[in-house]
Amino acid sequence: MLTDQEWKQKAFNGAYRGLQWQGFKRAVGVNGECRLRTGDLCCAVGWLIPNELYTEEVNLKGVIEILSPELLPIPLGFFSRGEARLHDGKPGGWVHGFLNQLQGAHDSAASPEDMKANLHGFAAYHGLTIPTPYKD
Repeated sequence: MLTDQEWKQKAFNGAYRGLQWQGFKRAVGVNGECRLRTGDLCCAVGWLIPNELYTEEVNLKGVIEILSPELLPIPLGFFSRGEARLHDGKPGGWVHGFLNQLQGAHDSAASPEDMKANLHGFAAYHGLTIPTPYKD
């Protein structure tokens, strides 16, 4: 089983590499709202959802709503890690906060440069390292 820090690093690596692949562009709908996926783009949390589990229904949900094993059994240990740390009556405990902050690094970016800076700040705050890019 992964430690909390290993889990955070693994989730961050997946989101960062995906966002890096798409040039740190935001995934937004026609009205400028964040979308988990739109076209070839994904948001930070969208990169953590395996293709075989993705549905349009999931695309319209927020982080707290997708942290449900009934709706989306994400295989990164989200539920076993989060359920052990429930707090404030919110499902997911620290996992929810971590993913909301990660998503915020995507949502609040005004440009690709802002997103990259946001992600670097997020990594520093959580004691994470910036992953090396995947090689084609």
